Amino acid sequence: MFFHDYELDEIFGFAEQADMDTLEFWIETPCFWLNGTDPEILKACMKNHPDLLPINIHAPVLDLNPCSINPHVAEVSIMYAVNAIRLADELHADVVTLHPGRRTTHRQAGKADFNRFMHYMDEIESAASSTGIRVSIENMENRVNSLVSTPAEMRRVLDEYPFLWFTFDIAHALLESEKTALEFIECCYDRIANIHASGCNTGSVHIPVSMDESAMRTLEHLNEQGYDGVITIEMDDLTFSRHLNAGEKVSILANEQKVIENIFC
Repeated sequence: MFFHDYELDEIFGFAEQADMDTLEFWIETPCFWLNGTDPEILKACMKNHPDLLPINIHAPVLDLNPCSINPHVAEVSIMYAVNAIRLADELHADVVTLHPGRRTTHRQAGKADFNRFMHYMDEIESAASSTGIRVSIENMENRVNSLVSTPAEMRRVLDEYPFLWFTFDIAHALLESEKTALEFIECCYDRIANIHASGCNTGSVHIPVSMDESAMRTLEHLNEQGYDGVITIEMDDLTFSRHLNAGEKVSILANEQKVIENIFC
């Protein structure tokens, strides 16, 4: 979302300017999503930016819910997740991150919701089985109708589906507490394939890590555990107090890269 309204080649170029060595491409990036999602266009862009390869993929999530009580919504949501895995395979991507879905109504998820989640996972496993893609499920904010939002839930899912990996969203965990973030690391560290690195404050998620001491400490703990995998800097430009131009965004991203690199050096 940080470079939401830019063209593909600009987005990849900004990542290079900020000294990134890869990026997580969100399929719903408007210039791609609204123009047919042609893999050849993305391949051409990737060819122009070989230093960022392999990239990672984030499956579509807007207006979608694979665990919806509406069977048509659930079906199309699963279809888009499966298509994301196929696209990632075609692009020789490393990790595909998926959201777990949620209960449609704002009530605690029950057995029927988890049954729908299990059907979703079965379809994902079938799609991923013939690829070398690491399919990774993201922990969500711990809302009343959330699925897979606590460390214990994530561990149960990872144990039940050995093919799955874990995308650890630090800000989502920190909304609960720093203790919760550390519990995710303690019980699910062995399956982390991707980290969404950002912080949170009152009412906002995905602020710079450098603005949240709890996020910094969480990354330091990951470094102490020996983590050396993918780290995705996730920021939302709408959390800033004013509009930022492209140059300012690149500068902020480059600073975040240096902060995180210093933790893991």
